[in-house]
Amino acid sequence: MKRFSGAVRWIARILSLVMVAYVIVFAIGLGTFNPMELIPEERGVFIALLVMMMAALFAWRWELLGGLVVLAGFGLFYYFEGSGPSGYFAVFPLAGCLYLIAWLLEHQPRPATAPIKNEKQGKKKKRGRVAKA
Repeated sequence: MKRFSGAVRWIARILSLVMVAYVIVFAIGLGTFNPMELIPEERGVFIALLVMMMAALFAWRWELLGGLVVLAGFGLFYYFEGSGPSGYFAVFPLAGCLYLIAWLLEHQPRPATAPIKNEKQGKKKKRGRVAKA
């Protein structure tokens, strides 16, 4: 199961790196702007996108927390935009879900096994006098 969880983890990492690089290239293409000049809804979308980007990178170290914060950023994006991110931005929640799946696969409960008794544990010592025959 570790091999499968590792594959899921690396797919999520690659997706998050590609998305962060895409957003950075997209932001460079837009040029400089002042976030304080945005209307409140646009500022909320901007903050949600930043939260998703940072959480996707934090998830490299803390998968559970990063995946949950990515999904929280997605919820914030949905709240301000009125719909979920479309196009390439929809990869962020996919990466967040994959981080959570990788964490769940790595931390699933193991079945308890009964302890095996060896011969010394199974036998009790007799105390007292031993009758001679």
